[in-house]
Amino acid sequence: MDKGVGLARRNWITAALLFGASMVMRVPFRSQLAYHWDSAQFALAIADYDPTRSLPQAPGYFLYVMLGRLVNSFVHDPHASLVWISVVAGSALVALGYLLGTSMFGASCGWATAVILATSPLCWFHSEIALSYIVDAALVTATVLVCWQAVQKEGGWRHVVILSALMALVAGVRQQTAPILVPVCIYGFVGMARPRWPKFGVSVILTALLCLAWFVPMVRMSGGLTSYWAALEAKARFDALRTPWRGGFAVLWKNADRIASMCWAGLHAAAVIATLLFTKWVLTVSPADRQRFYQDHRRQLSLLALWVIPMLTFWLSMFVVTTGYVLNCFPGLAVAAGAVVGRVKKRTERVVLLSLIAGVGSTAFLFPNGAMTRLMQGLPLTAAELRGHDRGLAAEIALIRRNFDPRDVVICHGCEHLYWGFRQFQYHLPEYRNLLLAPDVSLSGEAATRFWLSQDGRTLFVDSAAVLSNKAALLVVPPAMTVAMFDRQLDVGRAEPVPDSGGRLYTLPFGAMRITVNSEANRTR
Repeated sequence: MDKGVGLARRNWITAALLFGASMVMRVPFRSQLAYHWDSAQFALAIADYDPTRSLPQAPGYFLYVMLGRLVNSFVHDPHASLVWISVVAGSALVALGYLLGTSMFGASCGWATAVILATSPLCWFHSEIALSYIVDAALVTATVLVCWQAVQKEGGWRHVVILSALMALVAGVRQQTAPILVPVCIYGFVGMARPRWPKFGVSVILTALLCLAWFVPMVRMSGGLTSYWAALEAKARFDALRTPWRGGFAVLWKNADRIASMCWAGLHAAAVIATLLFTKWVLTVSPADRQRFYQDHRRQLSLLALWVIPMLTFWLSMFVVTTGYVLNCFPGLAVAAGAVVGRVKKRTERVVLLSLIAGVGSTAFLFPNGAMTRLMQGLPLTAAELRGHDRGLAAEIALIRRNFDPRDVVICHGCEHLYWGFRQFQYHLPEYRNLLLAPDVSLSGEAATRFWLSQDGRTLFVDSAAVLSNKAALLVVPPAMTVAMFDRQLDVGRAEPVPDSGGRLYTLPFGAMRITVNSEANRTR
């Protein structure tokens, strides 16, 4: 049985160089403004953490936000702090992928995995924005690497401590991932030297204690266990409505289609090349040789299966919205593809194939055109998407500041638009009042029936009875939408487009609004 390759000093040096090269690739393309609704929520939560007010949404992502708070003490810009964390995590993922691929299948697999992860539009894009997915991917890959090292070396108590710490970190950064990673960890303990179960028991206790170290302050900052649990239950009920368990086969099919599109957009040429090489191998190698390969690499294949299959199954049975959802298992697919490409014997051929993989991935991210957009199933995982979003949002923010006094207007939003919504304007225009004219039923208690108001950096939940103060409304219309989105709440027939706004801003005079803030009902959640 092939136990893989022991990592030598040169492998760690190579990993460090890959980390540096990946940093150089990623630094120039950092997003300057909050790309996603959650990006702004995370940035706001650095100063004002409270999942009961969706800062951020439950389950809370506590360690990710606290890491942002730590980095922000040096950077002094919450959003930029989170983006820098993504840049570092995305670069670390490349290095970790190299180490894992090398340790499992040899240096050729390690290099192929690193090339895929470094130039994948999926990984590259998420290395440039303020979201937790790429951090989660790096931590998961590190956990799998330690599990594999434990299997390789019949791990001892040192592996127990490291695995416990990593599982606590994964749970604190992105709580959804930790339970799905348990099969990988159990496999790691099964491969350890005896006594295995005492080691597993100690690990469970140590992981629980480490999780308590972040869970207790998270609950305290959420207003107590009752408030936190209510927020978690409300979010779970809301999410359940979007799963195949409630939506049936149509939702399951949609999840499968989205997952396939995301994985394809991340792999591109690597998927095609690996599939062709694997097909050729199956057709040309004798059954005995195939059986011998599977037997020799049984541990590696089992670990990859225990990593990728449960995570894909979880997302199939839940709901898939943003492209980052698959990042906790995508590195496993990269290792699998890298193992196939790495089996090409001639070095020159391997270099050509890796160059092709890197060229297609980099071109898709850096120089998108119609063909590349179709190649990525229309997913906007490109540098142009980041630049366009930054330019458009920055221009609109500058136009508002130039033409409107915050004492005279209230900025109104008609829906929770993920890329052009209430949270982005709340974060980047903190001196203005922002009003979200749509309650969020994923919140708990009375907040689920009220509108959102940002005021003096705080998120308030307000009644909607008559007229909001004596200020004019400034309506924000996201790209590809029209002012008709406000029909239910406002008399949009009296709305006037703001010059030079491209139809993205409209003014509405006092008196045309049907909503109000009951001052006695204003309260922080």
